[in-house]
Amino acid sequence: MLDALSPAGLEQLERVLGARLHVEITPAEERSNQLAFLMELQAAHGRTPQRKLYDQLRSPGSAKSQTLVKKHGSWIRACRAATAERERLGQRVEQHHLKPLRAWKNPTRGQRRPANYTVEEIIRAVLTCSAEIGRLPTSNAYYDWAAAARRRARQLGAPPPRIPTQRSVERHFASWDEVREAVQHYALPMASSTDPKRAAENALWHALQERREKIRADGLTFSERQHHQLRQAWEAGTLIDDLNRSMENYKSPGDPYYKTAMAHAMKNGHEIWEEILLHKREPWSPYISPKAKLGARKIVDDTKAFAAGLP
Repeated sequence: MLDALSPAGLEQLERVLGARLHVEITPAEERSNQLAFLMELQAAHGRTPQRKLYDQLRSPGSAKSQTLVKKHGSWIRACRAATAERERLGQRVEQHHLKPLRAWKNPTRGQRRPANYTVEEIIRAVLTCSAEIGRLPTSNAYYDWAAAARRRARQLGAPPPRIPTQRSVERHFASWDEVREAVQHYALPMASSTDPKRAAENALWHALQERREKIRADGLTFSERQHHQLRQAWEAGTLIDDLNRSMENYKSPGDPYYKTAMAHAMKNGHEIWEEILLHKREPWSPYISPKAKLGARKIVDDTKAFAAGLP
């Protein structure tokens, strides 16, 4: 039938069919298509599957990991975008067609697969590690401690201890900082109530953590460097003493770099941490020295005056 058409007729038929078959793809649909395989991989391997694993299992029609990193800025951000897209779609991604991975030699192979670790189990494991090494562990310290516990069990001929591995941790948390924050939020304030001052420091740190999350949620500038220094002081058990000393030695007008960020936070309805330090009837209130309170009030007043001059 097509052979009977003239060249002009074929060209006209092509235009008509092309117009009918062409479908516009919206930016949202393009985004979903690009993240589709990563969403499937998350369903099987947690929120932040390894980039190497993605490249190993990726089908030819799926976006390359390099494309996703270029689009979103980093692999972590690409994973977060995929998580957000899954939530937006409100659907469970099918995972039956994923290629199975070949596991390395494992003494538990052939046995009933243990249940996945919960967030609470991860927190308890980190707390146990913390109690044994005397501080809140880094990721390397925790994984070294976990590996040593498994080696001891093998040497004794005992079953493998139920200690979350890196893969189990990463199924629930995008970074080790998230693990530390979860431990600080949910476990440590209850774990040290026998020492009133330490409990007060935990409560203060919890308040500082909540402040940080609110400021970041509003997209405002936040000094992670200073927050990291506060975290180190909290982990060392010197948070209140260090803040007392800092407030007692305060001299106007203060560092303009920090003051600008503080003023913007204040103008957007957030407390600066010196205001939190001045809260009354809080667990940390009795431990703040009178001289430190004067310094903190001076910083609050200076920041308010600075904020008044901002556009």
